[in-house]
Amino acid sequence: MQLYHDGVVAETRHSTGESDNLLNDVLDFMVKSYGLRFEDTMIRKKSYSSEIILSSDIALDSISPKFAKFFDLLQNFVPDVPDFRTCGIHFASEADSSQSGSIFRLERQVKQPFSSNRYYSQAPVRTEVHIVLVEALEEILESR
Repeated sequence: MQLYHDGVVAETRHSTGESDNLLNDVLDFMVKSYGLRFEDTMIRKKSYSSEIILSSDIALDSISPKFAKFFDLLQNFVPDVPDFRTCGIHFASEADSSQSGSIFRLERQVKQPFSSNRYYSQAPVRTEVHIVLVEALEEILESR
């Protein structure tokens, strides 16, 4: 947990819900033990960053058959590296100083063979919403 003059950051290796629980427990302790004055209305904004590792049969190459032409072009220019494939997708809003970290990404997990079907995903939402988004993306890509 990190304290700043304008906010608090909590990181856990589980879910954003666990981070919320940690912050609530610390605030309760500070109120009860040290007389800290705190009300929920003092929280102006909560931001989330969920990161998950998952297994999936998502076929990123199926997003667009047009990518195959580019893979062939890459192969021509980099012949020593076999089998270029789509390794990730990112969705972002236009940069805005009030919305830091507003990128959804799904990419193959680093140092894992494509055949392992292991992915890393990051999203600016609570973990349970992040899982729903990944599941929806899987369904959309399977429906092609």
